[in-house]
Amino acid sequence: MPAWINALTTGHPVLVHGDGRQSRDFTYVETVCRVLARAALRRVVSSDPVNLAYGTRTSLRELITELEVALGTPVNPQYVAPRPGDVRHSRADNSRRLRLFPDIKPVPLPEGLERTVEWFRGHSR
Repeated sequence: MPAWINALTTGHPVLVHGDGRQSRDFTYVETVCRVLARAALRRVVSSDPVNLAYGTRTSLRELITELEVALGTPVNPQYVAPRPGDVRHSRADNSRRLRLFPDIKPVPLPEGLERTVEWFRGHSR
């Protein structure tokens, strides 16, 4: 996401490797920080990895549509060859996070994108 938003806010092309139908489980950085802070304050530990994603699946094409809304302008991605070995679909198993931090709700994707775009606009040179 940061690479795409940086490209868009600085006039560079947005490169999409593959057809854009591949999906990912996006989590806003503030949500991750809330979980980490809560873990530190409550001294929550786990001997196994805890995935901080939320078990959602958003295609890159859907993400581009959401970015267009956040930016208020069309995004014209450049589709390039897929990266070798790239995973087609990714959705996290968030069962440990739910068990350890059931009260932390994620920042919705559209809101997270709007905040990220706003941050980049305020920090681009």
